[in-house]
Amino acid sequence: MTLTPFAEYLLSQRPNLTDEIVHPRFQLATKEAMRYASLASGGTILLITGASGSGKSTLLRVMTRFFTEKVFKDVDDTQLPLIGMTAGTSNDGKVRMKYVLNALLSDLGHPSFDQRKIEIAGGYRPITRTDESSQLSMVRHGLNVNKTRILLIDEAQFLTENRNPDLRGGILESMKSLVTSSTDLVLCGGFSLLVELDSLKAHLASRVITIVVDRYRETDSDLVAWRKIVAAISKSPKIRLRDPDVLIRNSEQLLVETLGVIGVLERRVLQMAMSGPLVTQNSITATRPSKKKIAIMQADIHLGESHLADVYISTRPKGADSAAPADGERPKRGGQEREVKKPRKTRHPPFHRNATRSVPKVNA
Repeated sequence: MTLTPFAEYLLSQRPNLTDEIVHPRFQLATKEAMRYASLASGGTILLITGASGSGKSTLLRVMTRFFTEKVFKDVDDTQLPLIGMTAGTSNDGKVRMKYVLNALLSDLGHPSFDQRKIEIAGGYRPITRTDESSQLSMVRHGLNVNKTRILLIDEAQFLTENRNPDLRGGILESMKSLVTSSTDLVLCGGFSLLVELDSLKAHLASRVITIVVDRYRETDSDLVAWRKIVAAISKSPKIRLRDPDVLIRNSEQLLVETLGVIGVLERRVLQMAMSGPLVTQNSITATRPSKKKIAIMQADIHLGESHLADVYISTRPKGADSAAPADGERPKRGGQEREVKKPRKTRHPPFHRNATRSVPKVNA
């Protein structure tokens, strides 16, 4: 098969400090992704989500390698079974569907949008319609002609970076229209994308399969795995440690301060390495994040994990685990007491005549 510019770029990326670290959380997500990749046959939207720095893009790269080396290895070079793009925002902080379509047409090799072909042609760009509807039709035609089966969107949370819910829904609807009986859409993005997919378009959410790249927590088993990750990072040739075990001794503290996210840990260690020639205990103390920064990360993670627990994990409504109320108790809904309205007091039953009412006399 022929690799598109996006696939070449994705496969060329490497972690900052070490090779891809094999750890339990990533292994679990990888197994789910490989099962999907082996069975992908069209009509599905796959969402890879997790906290910022949890390894979503790394998993997308592993999937791309599996597709190119295993699934599509015998595909003819005239076909493009896998294309993609990295989403982003414009100068005003809003994503435009035309930007997404331009990037996809470029990766498909359309002569009006592929910069490499334009340069080869001496800057000549064929005249073509550039309105959104025309571009969407061109993308659909390109997917059909090139027999594209997998459409990848990295940093897909930017697709919903718009204050107008109608525009956000319109972008998601346009992306859904690219999913056909022979084409799957793979979205890789943060928790905010997960919330938007479920809240904006219910019929869109029903077609989504979700894979979560989870973080590590303060449990005994997670701490054992976390120490192994810290030990692997400690052996990186890009950092110099005064004491080889300084990071391992502080692994529990690093777990708390990075919220168990490996990407955040790598950025923290890089920050330590830039603070001086050797990483020491003082480097760990000096790079400790502020309480405000930790609170911001916690808020984003809590939003996503709460949504996962409510929509994807829990099979019973909130409060279903609580015991039934005893006689005379107020019934509860969602773990909270439901207000019981008191009956309205009336002097007599409604729509009944009051026999004791005094009737005024009428003079004949």
